[in-house]
Amino acid sequence: MGKQISQLQEERKIKTNAKEAIKSLQAEIERQNNNLSIQKRICPFPESCSLINSCTKNYCNADTCSNGYAYRMS
Repeated sequence: MGKQISQLQEERKIKTNAKEAIKSLQAEIERQNNNLSIQKRICPFPESCSLINSCTKNYCNADTCSNGYAYRMS
């Protein structure tokens, strides 16, 4: 049973690493195409937003950024 759990944890780690690698590659492609919100001057939180390297939205309706995440105060 313990060996199976170890195998599943290892498989999960591999999949997580692959997901992060894909995300990183996608962000690089978006950056090369000048498609990131920060490049389009849409992101109002360039220093603190955790999505600075991956967000491609054409709008930002966030009012504040806390712990690296943009939030809407309503």
